[in-house]
Amino acid sequence: MMSEDDHSLTDINNKNLKKNMLTTNNIELQELFKEHLANDNKRLDRIEYKIDKLSETVVSLARVEEKVNSLNRDSARTNDGLVKLESRLEVVEGKVDNNNVTVKIINNIFWIGLTAFAGSIIAWFFTR
Repeated sequence: MMSEDDHSLTDINNKNLKKNMLTTNNIELQELFKEHLANDNKRLDRIEYKIDKLSETVVSLARVEEKVNSLNRDSARTNDGLVKLESRLEVVEGKVDNNNVTVKIINNIFWIGLTAFAGSIIAWFFTR
């Protein structure tokens, strides 16, 4: 049988063993916690990097959208200018057509007058 001293030594040994186990468990838990924190930090860094890239992409898209809107406005202004030029060109074409008729009439009158003048000069030479 065990004596009381043996029991108390056994109790002390058991307590020391439990204490050592708890300390070992605490150290293991701390190591696991540190490892987990390190993994979380790496993961958060990757997430932050991706968010930064997405932010840059959104800014780039906004710039592209602004450029497209600007080009659309410029295109609309150019189209309006072309429509105005077309209408002015149609007016000029109408005036050219009118002037063409007038020039033909004047040309015919000139040649008739020149022929009449030449005929009268020839008649004057023969009648003299």
